[in-house]
Amino acid sequence: MVGLVAVVIAFMSIATLFALQQPPFYDADEKAHLAYAHEIASFHLPEIETLADPPADAVQWRAELASAQDDRYRGVWVANHPPLHYIAAAPLIWLSDATGRADGGLLYLRLLSVTFAAVGIVFIYLLGKEVAGSRRIGLLAATIVALVPQCYTYFSRALNDGLAFAAATGLVWAAVRCSRPLPRRGDLVALSALVAVAAGTRAATMLMAIVVVIVVAAYHAVRGPGDGLDRVAAAARVGTIGLGPAVALWGWFYVRNIALYGDVGASSFLLERFRRTRQNSVLGMLTEGNVWSELYRRLASTAPLDWGVPRFATAVAVLMALAVVALVASALRRRDRRKLFTVGLLLAAVVAVVLTVAQHLAGGGSPYSRYLFPALGPAAVLVAAGLGRLAKGVVAVAMIVVMGGWLATRVPIGVDATALERPRDRGLPPVALQSLPAGDGPRVVIAVLATASAAVVVAALTASVTLALAGGAARSRSSTERGARP
Repeated sequence: MVGLVAVVIAFMSIATLFALQQPPFYDADEKAHLAYAHEIASFHLPEIETLADPPADAVQWRAELASAQDDRYRGVWVANHPPLHYIAAAPLIWLSDATGRADGGLLYLRLLSVTFAAVGIVFIYLLGKEVAGSRRIGLLAATIVALVPQCYTYFSRALNDGLAFAAATGLVWAAVRCSRPLPRRGDLVALSALVAVAAGTRAATMLMAIVVVIVVAAYHAVRGPGDGLDRVAAAARVGTIGLGPAVALWGWFYVRNIALYGDVGASSFLLERFRRTRQNSVLGMLTEGNVWSELYRRLASTAPLDWGVPRFATAVAVLMALAVVALVASALRRRDRRKLFTVGLLLAAVVAVVLTVAQHLAGGGSPYSRYLFPALGPAAVLVAAGLGRLAKGVVAVAMIVVMGGWLATRVPIGVDATALERPRDRGLPPVALQSLPAGDGPRVVIAVLATASAAVVVAALTASVTLALAGGAARSRSSTERGARP
């Protein structure tokens, strides 16, 4: 537990440092998400073409809108997302309005995203522990994701990625728990709640949730206890409890999207609005190896803050792929039905996310690796469980140390906001935006906290692996002694 607390503190500290080292509205999408939050705080559900209406005190937000290329970039173009994230942000918007913040509450939304993402890190730990029955695997998986540089770029911005990541990881954890022969009521309630959160955050996580619930229901229909009718009833129970509340809470919103924009996610409407052209079919995009390799490389960088990619990125990718293959092969060899289902469920969750990304890219969407964030949790657990078999996790710890060393070189320090050019500006941004959200004091304190907690994480991982090795050696000696007895 100490290791998990340290991972969460290190993650939140580094992410907060990123949030404080990026000038206001560095990401163009931040103003649209902020506008959505203000609309919800004013008890109004916006449409994609609704124009932002900043408070008079929000001079930085107003300067950002004035620098926009045209009205398409002054609106709430992210209104295709369900409103749950922005409902959660409403109290922060009211606080921002009451205190007259120049950024309109932008920093508050950044910190909210960091908090949600930290919840996702906790869910990864719980998922790893549930899948492998080992705290060590849970800690390894949580640490792997906490060291993905791209996460800090976007979890530290005023977007809804943090909640999407937490909801996606949490629902997979609840689904694994619901795969027991007789799911507990609490597990079904947790699955239902997390599916509702996923559906209320993004269309992509809603689709992922549907896939996950269908897989769990199918497992009970085929492998559940009792006769055929009992299994069908169990599957229907999982499906109804899992999806029912989400449909009741958010079904109207997706029907609204279809009525206004033509599909549940408004993808076609948005791509046409921003003059994107179709690139390929979904199947064709899935076979575009260079696209997926580029998305992976971006995960290893803090792009677009810094496009640096470590030389060992390819080796790490190969190692992770081999770990997953070894895990699947082990489950097949042992013919453990529960283990096979669990691995299959995690893979299904990853595939569901990959398909939504492929659909977006095929339609002409931007190749942002943040769209893969909902798959990071189950993917990391698969990798950690596979690597955990290699010398009791020594290989995994070595990989984590290397990843941590690379991340340390990517953390933004000493940023000069008056000399920072954004890709969308012709030169420097407006003067009102040439500042950082906080002074040097808070950043120094957070940097020290991040360093201290990172040291605790390394110590906890080392101790965990050492204990595992010692336990393995003790069992080996005991087995040898029993075999030597006459």
